[in-house]
Amino acid sequence: MNIARKDRLNRLIGIAVLAVAATRLAWAVPNEEYTLVKDGKPTSVIVVPRMPPSHTAMWAAKELQDHFKKITGAEVPIRFDDEKLEDGLIKISVGDTALSRAAGLDMGKLTEQEYVLQFEPGLIVLMGRDVHPNPWPLEVQDVTYRSGKGCF
Repeated sequence: MNIARKDRLNRLIGIAVLAVAATRLAWAVPNEEYTLVKDGKPTSVIVVPRMPPSHTAMWAAKELQDHFKKITGAEVPIRFDDEKLEDGLIKISVGDTALSRAAGLDMGKLTEQEYVLQFEPGLIVLMGRDVHPNPWPLEVQDVTYRSGKGCF
């Protein structure tokens, strides 16, 4: 096979692979809007696991809440997964919650440094497995982060 023909064949295969990947990606993206804050009021709630307690998930939830406030002025509430959650709010599950498990995700199946971002109707799941769990108590994390010291 000559080089020019081989190059055309490789390009054709590359285009076919890209077309299949784009089709699968378009199928995987939900056809739903996720309005998390509207007119300065939260239309969502951040949900974290109560058991087992997770410093990393709680820190991530506080970071998310802080950024929502900085960007929109709204304070999106943080609730534990065993609490009654208001109907009509989009749930943002952070960590290994009852919501993430109900969506078919299993933290135990993730390898170190593997993360999941999954969209379901009315639900966004953020979950990952850190190499080392965060060893600092939440109070220390909060003070350190707010004072601008440390690396997170």
